Order: sequence, then C-alpha cells, then structure tokens
Amino acid sequence: MTQPEERMTRADRQKLNKILNQTESVEEKEFTKKDKKIKKFFSREKKKNKPLEVSRSEEQERIARLSSFLNKAILAVSILLVIVFIAIFYF
Repeated sequence: MTQPEERMTRADRQKLNKILNQTESVEEKEFTKKDKKIKKFFSREKKKNKPLEVSRSEEQERIARLSSFLNKAILAVSILLVIVFIAIFYF
C-alpha cells in the first residue's frame, strides 16, 4: 500500500482558521483606519466655505418667474378643461 495520507484534524483546522482570521482582522483594521482618515479629510474639505454662485435676490427672481409661469400654465389648462366639458355636455 501507499503511504498513509496526512489528514487534518478538527483542531488543526480550527488553529488554521484562527490564524487566517487574525491576519484578516489586522488587514481590516488597517483598512478601516485608513478609510476613516480619508473620510475625515474629505469631510473637512466639504465643510469649508464655498464661494456663492448666485445671490439671494437672483434666486428669488428666478423662483418668482417660475411661479408666474406655472400659474399661467395651470390657468390655461383649466380654461381648456372647462371648454372640453362644455363641448361634451352641450353638443
């Protein structure tokens, strides 16, 4: 017969898994540490004051223009609906 095959016992497998998990946890800790450092840096950059692109008055004027346009559109659609209802009921 051939030589007996070496079999890995349950204890050996547990030891091997424990060693692998330890190395993975060290790598994960390093990764999370670097990740936190990067996130902290970019959150600081994000918090810095940005120059204003549009003034408040310009923004208010734009909103007023859009509001008047939408009001006119709603009025036009409602008039057309009234005409359609009149046409349906009376003709």
